[in-house]
Amino acid sequence: MEIGIVEIGKRIDQFISELLTHHFPSRSLVSKYIKDGIILINGKKVKPSHKVKYGDIVFIPDELPVEENIIKPRQMDLDIVYEDADILLINKKAGQIVHPGISHKDDTIVNALIYKYGDKISSIGGRERPGIVHRLDKDTSGLLIIALSEKAYYRLIEMQRSKEIKKVYYGIVFGKIKEGSGRIEYPIGRSTSNRKLFSINGINPKPSITEFEKIKEECNYSLVKFHLITGRTHQIRVHMKAIGHPIVGDIQYTKRGRKIDFCGKSIEINCHLLCAKELEFLHPITGKEIKFELPLPKKFFIRIQD
Repeated sequence: MEIGIVEIGKRIDQFISELLTHHFPSRSLVSKYIKDGIILINGKKVKPSHKVKYGDIVFIPDELPVEENIIKPRQMDLDIVYEDADILLINKKAGQIVHPGISHKDDTIVNALIYKYGDKISSIGGRERPGIVHRLDKDTSGLLIIALSEKAYYRLIEMQRSKEIKKVYYGIVFGKIKEGSGRIEYPIGRSTSNRKLFSINGINPKPSITEFEKIKEECNYSLVKFHLITGRTHQIRVHMKAIGHPIVGDIQYTKRGRKIDFCGKSIEINCHLLCAKELEFLHPITGKEIKFELPLPKKFFIRIQD
């Protein structure tokens, strides 16, 4: 099948999915075919973000590869904070993994989403991470946004890029922070010694900005509020390590372990103490203000109020 472009300026994945709505179940599938070079523009492989021009020729094979959903559905409890036809907010528990990987294939939040929502969500944003707008690290708890419609997914992705989604984290760090508040602007790249981790000025570093405010301190620990200006992988954890105040319980970025001596009391924790506590944005479809705030997890041994 060949299509001549008579409309200019749109992304090629958007153009094809809108023109051939009944041919493709989702825009994300169109994007995958473009990335894989199955759909060609003027005989060449391009990016899904390619802006179409008058005279472009789009080639789509008559027979396309069948996309099988390789993710196994699994019944799991999800702590749902908010849900409507387009979006879902859940309170992710520390220890829960967001999407399948080599070590975890059938016990993730995505497996639970496939079980609960089936075909409604299975191809939104890609079959490996359906509906997932952003991630939280395994040990990080808190608010997670999931798209339940294709239109909401792409709008939320745009909102993230344009910083229209306000995310606030709380964490407990080692040491007393002298400053009441501050701004960390160290670029972050992949670690040269461990590809699973990240570091200041690592491989291909990207600008990274974290704002913080000290809420409370007790003994030799501080409860800190974080506002992410950028959203790099492990950003808060890497930035706090860099200024000498790593997140308590973060065994990847500190060797202090998870047995804590807090004001003479021995405490043992099973995760790092970081929580995505607050979330604020405008609904991607209705424009309604969405604003939620969680209480601190019980394992946080410094409380906002006693």
